[in-house]
Amino acid sequence: MTQYYRLDRKLRADSTLLFQRSHGWDLLRTGKPLRADFEEPFVCFLDEDTADCPLATLYTSPAHIVSDAILGDLRELGIDNFEAKRTVIDDDERALRHEGYWLLNVLDCVHCVVMPASDHQHLGPGMDVIDEVVLDPARIPDRELFLLGEDPAVMVISERVHDHLASRGYPDLFFDPIRVLDPEA
Repeated sequence: MTQYYRLDRKLRADSTLLFQRSHGWDLLRTGKPLRADFEEPFVCFLDEDTADCPLATLYTSPAHIVSDAILGDLRELGIDNFEAKRTVIDDDERALRHEGYWLLNVLDCVHCVVMPASDHQHLGPGMDVIDEVVLDPARIPDRELFLLGEDPAVMVISERVHDHLASRGYPDLFFDPIRVLDPEA
């Protein structure tokens, strides 16, 4: 059985934080294509309190945003179930604009979580935050990258993608192994 991982960002004391500046009306992390007239670039700006910190290779807020390097890795692996939209990160404190980032719009959002077995908080209708994910093997898609329908902020990758990204040594990536229920149990 394939191992899956939650791909996240390792937050440290020196991590930069982003805020969204453009596309305020666009729904992100839906698992569906963005609107046809989506204009690039997607614009974010650095939180002034973290502007002196190093830029990350992956941001998970305000959307899934990846560096050129991560995007290249996904393409090298043949992963193609996403849209990549040019993103810029403004550093207002220094009047700088950082290029080399992409809004990663993953095109698969799958309901495959076993909620009773997962550690989660129900915040309201259609609003769940899942801290420890448990997947139903019968509902896992034949994909190496997807979002969880129950919590689309969670990006899931296959073992092959994990192994490749881990071998690249990105210091700010966090891989959380996901438990998959035993279909025999």
